[in-house]
Amino acid sequence: MLPVITVDNEKCIGPLDCGNCLRTCPMMVFITGPTKIWKFRETDRKDYQVYARYYDQCITCRKCEEGCPGEAITVSVAGMADAPAGDSMEAPSPE
Repeated sequence: MLPVITVDNEKCIGPLDCGNCLRTCPMMVFITGPTKIWKFRETDRKDYQVYARYYDQCITCRKCEEGCPGEAITVSVAGMADAPAGDSMEAPSPE
């Protein structure tokens, strides 16, 4: 199952000012980009957001959650909602 990675950009300090999620993710799931692109104008720092672009590469280690000072990132997988960060799920046994 693919994880669901939610980034609350209202809580995010700012990818250009913080960037912990970009640095701590071992699978490089996150990218940053502008919310608007202005022709012939420099994009303001506050107009950048974090996107979980490569969520299909996520290994659910949840290091991004642990490293986010604004608690803006949540990672969940069906059946894993209450697992603490760093715990891994066991694969179901074949029947």
